[in-house]
Amino acid sequence: MSANEQKIIWVGSSKKDLRNQPLEVVQAVGYSLHVAQQGGCPENSEAFGQGGSGVMEISVDCKTDTYRTMYVAKLTKGVYVLHSFQKKSKKGKSTPKAEIDKVKARYKEAVDYDMK
Repeated sequence: MSANEQKIIWVGSSKKDLRNQPLEVVQAVGYSLHVAQQGGCPENSEAFGQGGSGVMEISVDCKTDTYRTMYVAKLTKGVYVLHSFQKKSKKGKSTPKAEIDKVKARYKEAVDYDMK
């Protein structure tokens, strides 16, 4: 890790959840998080718009599935990985409410931890 690179802070089961995804997804998300650690914005990420201020979503397509990883890089102690899951919504690009609720709860955990 270089001097100006932020550390990765895994919230809840996000690390385990990511590791259970296909290797291609793990590698793509890993690269994207590395870009975020260096202060950049990964090409495969966009503002999530839900869950909290500054929450970003990495989206990776693998075969016929889509995988999403939510993170926030605007806090002071590092890049917080909030949640990682396989998208299973029946409504196009929308994110299921249970996944949004998990992101919101973990965002609150990250903010609380960051303020200590």
